[in-house]
Amino acid sequence: AKAMKGDREKAIESGASDYVTKPVDPDHLLSVMEQWMRGE
Repeated sequence: AKAMKGDREKAIESGASDYVTKPVDPDHLLSVMEQWMRGE
Protein backbone atom coordinates (compact mmCIF):
# COMPACT_ATOMS: atom_id res chain seq x y z
CA ALA A 1 0.00 0.00 0.00
CA LYS A 2 1.83 3.05 -1.22
CA ALA A 3 1.07 6.47 0.21
CA MET A 4 -1.17 8.74 -1.77
CA LYS A 5 -0.49 12.44 -2.17
CA GLY A 6 -1.91 14.22 0.86
CA ASP A 7 -1.92 11.15 3.16
CA ARG A 8 0.73 12.61 5.46
CA GLU A 9 -1.14 15.89 5.83
CA LYS A 10 -4.40 14.06 6.58
CA ALA A 11 -2.71 11.94 9.23
CA ILE A 12 -1.12 14.96 10.93
CA GLU A 13 -4.42 16.89 10.81
CA SER A 14 -6.14 13.89 12.42
CA GLY A 15 -3.76 13.98 15.38
CA ALA A 16 -0.87 11.75 14.33
CA SER A 17 2.54 12.90 15.53
CA ASP A 18 4.30 11.75 12.37
CA TYR A 19 3.83 9.57 9.32
CA VAL A 20 5.91 6.77 7.81
CA THR A 21 4.93 5.29 4.45
CA LYS A 22 4.92 1.68 3.30
CA PRO A 23 6.99 -0.06 2.21
CA VAL A 24 8.84 0.92 5.37
CA ASP A 25 12.48 1.95 5.01
CA PRO A 26 14.03 0.65 8.25
CA ASP A 27 16.63 3.44 8.37
CA HIS A 28 13.95 6.13 7.97
CA LEU A 29 11.72 4.47 10.57
CA LEU A 30 14.57 4.36 13.09
CA SER A 31 15.41 7.99 12.35
CA VAL A 32 11.82 9.09 12.97
CA MET A 33 11.67 7.03 16.17
CA GLU A 34 14.93 8.56 17.42
CA GLN A 35 13.60 12.08 16.79
CA TRP A 36 10.47 11.41 18.85
CA MET A 37 12.34 9.62 21.63
CA ARG A 38 14.62 12.66 21.98
CA GLY A 39 11.63 15.00 21.90
CA GLU A 40 12.66 16.84 18.75
